[in-house]
Amino acid sequence: MPRSRAAGRPGPALVATCLGVLVLAPALLLALPRTRDVVVIGAPGRTPREMADLVARADGRLVASTGTGNALVATSDRPGFPLRLYAAGAWLVLASAGPAGCGPAARPATALP
Repeated sequence: MPRSRAAGRPGPALVATCLGVLVLAPALLLALPRTRDVVVIGAPGRTPREMADLVARADGRLVASTGTGNALVATSDRPGFPLRLYAAGAWLVLASAGPAGCGPAARPATALP
């Protein structure tokens, strides 16, 4: 007969999840990009229009497309842009590796074709 867990005692999965959150949350805050241009990654299946709306809600502008529906390069002049992107629904925000090409300057997020 299998032994039952003691009542009120957390299981190993719950303990591992809590420890992961406690370790990763500060690390993610310290790893927030400090550059103007960032790569924004959304949930799988997001369309370019949905990603543009996400950037607009964070008061940002589109810089370039990445060729996938759920990722793009965006910028904002206001401080705290990465945190606003997370609040708007971004899954991951990374510092952009550099200029996004030789196309036109950044445009408002609502200007996506």
